[in-house]
Amino acid sequence: MARREMREDRLGSALTWCRHGKDGNMATIVAEKFLDQYRESVMLPSVDVLDALGPTMLLMSKKLLFLVKLREFHQLVDTGEEKEACSLLVALIKSRTAPARYWFLLILELLPMLESSKVLFTPDEIYDLMNAVTELKQSKSEEMMNELEVSRIQTLHLSLTRCLAKVTLSDSNALVAISCGV
Repeated sequence: MARREMREDRLGSALTWCRHGKDGNMATIVAEKFLDQYRESVMLPSVDVLDALGPTMLLMSKKLLFLVKLREFHQLVDTGEEKEACSLLVALIKSRTAPARYWFLLILELLPMLESSKVLFTPDEIYDLMNAVTELKQSKSEEMMNELEVSRIQTLHLSLTRCLAKVTLSDSNALVAISCGV
């Protein structure tokens, strides 16, 4: 049933059938379809089904776990818990729970938070993101990247550098305030 639902582009229903049948392999295939749609539209389909998945189902598929964590990221952003959302997405990239082909899109999702006036990242998280961007850049030669990709990578590097400077200044100011007894 899950295959039929997937062929008819009813991914939420297909995932529900996978859950009922405890079919981790098919859940991985359905999760990949979810992620393909996410990559095309930067929106997750059938979020209600993702919210209803139990922990047993998540253990069956690493891609499904990533999908649910991506949903959790969006929920955190929607509820204003940006710092937690940032930490979650960085952890997904650092642990490689997020497949490398989604890193660029995930880091682009963090761009507004990187540019925020609030300090939402730790220096370690920024370094982790810088390493991910560098790894992405090294995985493709510049000749293979189109102009837009090169421009976006430069924008990400600049954003990450500014964010690191902001965090460093914030930490320095906090240390000065502590040492001055403020």
